[in-house]
Amino acid sequence: MSDEPRARGPVIRRIVLWLWNEDASPERRIRAKEGLAYIRYGGHVDALDFGEDLGTGVGPGRAFDLALLRDHVDRDSWDVYVNDPHHVRVGNYIDTITRTELTARIDYLYAGPPSTRGTLRHIAMYRWRDGVGEADKAMLRSELDGLRVACAGLRALEFGPDLGLGTDHFDWVVESHFDDVNARQSYLDHPAQRRVALLLGSLTDESRTGRLLHRMLTG
Repeated sequence: MSDEPRARGPVIRRIVLWLWNEDASPERRIRAKEGLAYIRYGGHVDALDFGEDLGTGVGPGRAFDLALLRDHVDRDSWDVYVNDPHHVRVGNYIDTITRTELTARIDYLYAGPPSTRGTLRHIAMYRWRDGVGEADKAMLRSELDGLRVACAGLRALEFGPDLGLGTDHFDWVVESHFDDVNARQSYLDHPAQRRVALLLGSLTDESRTGRLLHRMLTG
C-alpha cells in the first residue's frame, strides 16, 4: 500500500448507491450529477465525491450505477446538511430517475485518505447472514487489516459497520482505492484478497450485496 496520508478523523461518511430507472435519460443523468457537484461546493458538507459505475467491476451481488460519498467531521455538520434545502431538492430529483426501492445506503466511520482525482474507488456493501456473531466480525476485521500490508496495489482500504443513523441500511462496507485498473486487477488476483473474499462470502448474503467501481472526481 502507498504511504498516502490518512484523513483527519475519523469522519462520518454516508455512502449512497443508486440504480437508474427507465426515465434516466443521458440529459437527466447529467442534471443529477450537476446537482451533486453543486452540493459539493455550495452545500454544508466537509467533503464529497460521486461518480458513475465504470462497468468493469467484479464481485458478488448487484452492480449499481451512481455513487455519492459525503463526509462530516461531527454530528453538528451532519445535522446542518440534512436540513439544507439544496440537499433535499437534489435528492428528490435523483429519486425521480432511480429505482428508489433498491437504493443502498450506509453510514460508517471513515479514517482513510481524501479522494484523489482520477484514481479508482470500489465500494461493496454487505448484509450479514443469519447467525453471524461478534467473533466472526472480529475475525473479518483482522483479515481485512492484513490486506493493507499484504497487497501492494492497494492505495487505501477502509471498512466498518453501519452506525445506525438511518433505517434499512446495509450492515457492513468495504471501500478500496487504487491508482488504476491494473492495480485493482493485481489486488483481485492476490491470494490474500481471494482468501478474504471467501470469508466475506461465508458471512454475508450475496443476494443482498451492492457494489460499484468509479473514478474519483474530487481531490
